[in-house]
Amino acid sequence: AELGNLNKLLELRMADNQLSGSIPPELGSMTNLQLLDLHGNQLSGTIPPELGNLANLTGLSLFLNKLSGSIAPELGNLTNLEAVVISHNQLSGTLPPEMGNMISLKHLSLSNNPLLTGALPNTFTGLANLDNLFFILTNLCEPPDAAFQAWLSGITNLERSGLICDFTQVNIDIRHGRFPNRSSLEIHQ
Repeated sequence: AELGNLNKLLELRMADNQLSGSIPPELGSMTNLQLLDLHGNQLSGTIPPELGNLANLTGLSLFLNKLSGSIAPELGNLTNLEAVVISHNQLSGTLPPEMGNMISLKHLSLSNNPLLTGALPNTFTGLANLDNLFFILTNLCEPPDAAFQAWLSGITNLERSGLICDFTQVNIDIRHGRFPNRSSLEIHQ
């Protein structure tokens, strides 16, 4: 928690130190931080949404930990971020569309998070600088539309899950009358 008081610090490198526990939300107070490297530890819990306050951050490396939960939409505030490496964790849920606001992003590694699910956000097509996208060994799927596929084909280094989104699945469930956790349903044509 005292690390949060180091507001003039530019780089925090604490990789491969067998650190455990959660990432302190107070790190979000280190407003001049450009690099946060905590990879290769035993960190658990979620990625704190407060990290979305690190406006000067260009590199975020949290791979090879035990981080869980969903990716906070607040990380989309990091428009100077060039590299996000959060692979080899236990992250889950869908990717927030706000990640498409990371306009400086060149490298995004999400691999080996098998509990990440759903479609890659269409907002990713605004990531014009993205050269490296890795989402192998996840359950993330690619939207099948031509515009998204054209954007995806322009990425230099791409490691895919191999899944194409099947947006007809909802229709199949509706036709079979299965409406889990729904108290009402509206159908429009």
